[in-house]
Parts: sequence; structure tokens; C-alpha cells
Amino acid sequence: YRGSETKGAKGSEVTTLLRDSEYENPNGNIVIYHCEGWDENVAAIKDAFSRCGRHDWIVIDNVTMLWDDVQKKFIQQIFGSEIDKYFLEVRLEKERNKGKSDKDAKTLGVLEGWMDWPVINAMWKQNVASYILNPPGHLFMMAEIDTLNKEADQEVKGLFGPYGVKPKGQKRTGHNPQTVMLMTVTRQGAWKMTTIKDRGQREKLEQEPVEEFAKDYLFKVGGWRATDVEMEEAK
Repeated sequence: YRGSETKGAKGSEVTTLLRDSEYENPNGNIVIYHCEGWDENVAAIKDAFSRCGRHDWIVIDNVTMLWDDVQKKFIQQIFGSEIDKYFLEVRLEKERNKGKSDKDAKTLGVLEGWMDWPVINAMWKQNVASYILNPPGHLFMMAEIDTLNKEADQEVKGLFGPYGVKPKGQKRTGHNPQTVMLMTVTRQGAWKMTTIKDRGQREKLEQEPVEEFAKDYLFKVGGWRATDVEMEEAK
């Protein structure tokens, strides 16, 4: 897709949403979206899900960055500032207000739980969660790892507590997929996978070596099997 042909939110051009021929195989059935910012990611998700068939794959790499982007979008719209400048100003005002009474202190305030986060979560639910909860094909998401802290709610602790880490991002994201795998890498560069959750009740893995995800999980554990598929020749 070309930027001049693909429209994003409110009709704005999605300048980097495109079909990249450099990463497209000869059969033309692999499309990579290069996205910058919330609007372009939302446009890419909607386009990919609209075109996805039952046997297709959608890969989101990575979903943590989407959570960062929706916060940046909110701050830009509400406060008219980039997120780094906003939080820097919050920190500077905290220093300026040292020693002042609450009455005299002028505070910008970090995002407020009762006012700001419900809006951010609503933006997330409408544009991301509503799609990943019911994908038309196979959905594979990657997320950064975040340390599980004491303030995490009980549901998050119940699922991720034994491992001490969780997917970094919106707190419900780790509960949405059918299967959650923890991928770790040794100092020697060997990858290993551990099953945190699997609604399919498949074999639970504990630090199982993995070289190829399709071979080592989808076929070996997930029960997939190879089939002959007819593909149209590229024109």
C-alpha cells in the first residue's frame, strides 16, 4: 500500500503503511507494515484484520510499543506535548513545589487514574483489544518482559506470579491470547520456551530448547501437520 492510497484515522495519510517489496516473497502473500505512531498502527491493524483469512497469520511485533503509542497519542491530544517533554515538566514542577503548601503549589500532575486511564484504556479496547480478542486467522504477538511488582492486581499475579515477570504493556494483554509462552535466551544465545498459559491443554513446557517455533512448538506440541497447499503463480 502506498501512503497516497491508504487513509488512516480521520482521513489522514498513513505515509509509511505500505507493501514493502523488499520483504515480499515471490508469491506476494507476505506483507509487512512499517508503522510510526498510534494512527498508523491502528490503520495497519484494521487493514490486516480485514484481509486476513482463516489460514493466514497476523504478527504484531511488538504489542508493548502499541501501548506506549496510545499513551503518547493521549498526551499529545490533551496536553499538546510530546510524552518526554510532558513528564520532564511534571518532574520539574515537583522540584519547584518543594516546601510549598498544597494551596500554593502549581501541579501539572502525572496521568490521573480516575480521569485519564479510563480514556486511554477505551482507546486501546476499541482499536487493539477488540481485534486481538477475536482474530479471523492465526495471531502471533510479541511483547517485552516486565518485572512483576507488588502493586500488580490479583488476576495478573495469579497468572504470572510464579514466573516473576509479565508482558509489558496494557495489563489485560497477557490474558487475551489462547497461549502465552515465556521466551528466554541464555548467554550462549540459545532460546528456551516455557508455557505460562495454554487453553488448549497441551503439554506444558519448562525451559524447552527452541530453534524453530513452527517445528518445535506448532508441530511438536500444538499438533499441527503439514499439508499440500496450492498457490497461485505470481503475475
